Amino acid sequence: MAKVSVIVPVYNAEKYLTVCLNSIRKQTHKDIEIICVNDGSSDRSLEILKAFAEKDERISFVTQENAGQSAARNRGLDMATGDYVMFLDSDDFMHPQTLEATVYLAEKNNSALTTFLYEKEENPGELKARGYEKYNIEQIPSLLRCDAMPYTSPESRPFLEWVVTTTLFKRDIFDTFRFKEGMYYEDTLMLMSVLRDNPRTTIVPIPFYKYRVNPNSTTNVTFSEKHLRSYHTLLTELHDYYVGEKHADKWKFLEEILVRPVCKKAVTQILNTPLENQVALYPLYEQMVTDMDKYGCLPKTGEGSKDDLMGQLSAVKEHLPTLDPTVIDASHNNQIQRAIRQKNSYTNS
Repeated sequence: MAKVSVIVPVYNAEKYLTVCLNSIRKQTHKDIEIICVNDGSSDRSLEILKAFAEKDERISFVTQENAGQSAARNRGLDMATGDYVMFLDSDDFMHPQTLEATVYLAEKNNSALTTFLYEKEENPGELKARGYEKYNIEQIPSLLRCDAMPYTSPESRPFLEWVVTTTLFKRDIFDTFRFKEGMYYEDTLMLMSVLRDNPRTTIVPIPFYKYRVNPNSTTNVTFSEKHLRSYHTLLTELHDYYVGEKHADKWKFLEEILVRPVCKKAVTQILNTPLENQVALYPLYEQMVTDMDKYGCLPKTGEGSKDDLMGQLSAVKEHLPTLDPTVIDASHNNQIQRAIRQKNSYTNS
């Protein structure tokens, strides 16, 4: 029986952790190791981990200073000994047949990736209360592809999610790849990087993963400089990884489904923040769009072009040179000066 390493980064998850860990312990596939990385939690998470480790020898944990989800996952990968790896966020849980189904299909198809869907819990407790459908493993629908990139299109059915938590990976993939630390959207960077070289991928159109909305997660906090820098890092790293004639078609595809939508989405996200944040974010966004335009990722004219995108932020730009304290208050003045310093340092970095 193939062994699966389930890696769980844990940060202040005391409200969710028990359900999360029990969903792994109750998997119908029993040959597992559960690796929990306590990423500097200040609540009762560590206490809960100790209690679980005492009653289930398959659970191990390590504690580190807070370094972020990517660092925690990388620490877990260093400890993993399974044939396959799966990632589960500590505020989520999964269907009890998730590992049995995905391991069966991975072994049957010799898949490097076996992906599935997630469903979102709109009201606390509703997914768990509803119970689980029991599947005949040998009759689960699936699709095997060597080039799975087209299935990352939001229009695709079946759809390959842009997160790593809905994929069972062969562990040897991570002999080459590690999560980039210090950024958001590391899931997308990892998945799109892995897909470049056409790993055998099995796609399962079943929502095995149960996603719970956590108001403190990175997807539910105010759009910030770190979000925007992470967008820039994501797009630049992917561009550099795909550069060259061999991968030109795939990169054109990513321009359409990822690069241009991210540039457009960021405009809305910036404008939905307070004015002082918009002022600080403007030079960072300008640098990102300038780079994407230089790489030839944006239309030269019209909707989605650099001029179009920056034009939508023209009202913000008007505040950048206004340093007269009689016009704006001191705190706003400081924000603008900081934004200009950031632009200079970012451009020169």
